[in-house]
Amino acid sequence: MAASLGSVRKDKILHFLRDRSSATVAELSDLCEVSEVTIRQDLNQLAVEGVLVRTRGGAVLSSRAAADFTFISTAGGAFLEWMEGKELPGVQALMG
Repeated sequence: MAASLGSVRKDKILHFLRDRSSATVAELSDLCEVSEVTIRQDLNQLAVEGVLVRTRGGAVLSSRAAADFTFISTAGGAFLEWMEGKELPGVQALMG
């Protein structure tokens, strides 16, 4: 799994960083229930992708990734507001 970061673990790491802005290897290891060695490998891979910045003993969310989260949250909220007034098939299921 070291060469290919699992999407579930990647999502957990990124959501944790989005909520807290920084994390230690130990925190992420506990969160993902994997070894600290695995987390270090994951963090290194995510750093190469530009999603986070490695720090001594952990990581912080990169400014680019933080901006992406903000845009997605804002755009998603505006889309849902727009959809609320629409009488289209399936909209009621989406608005659930």
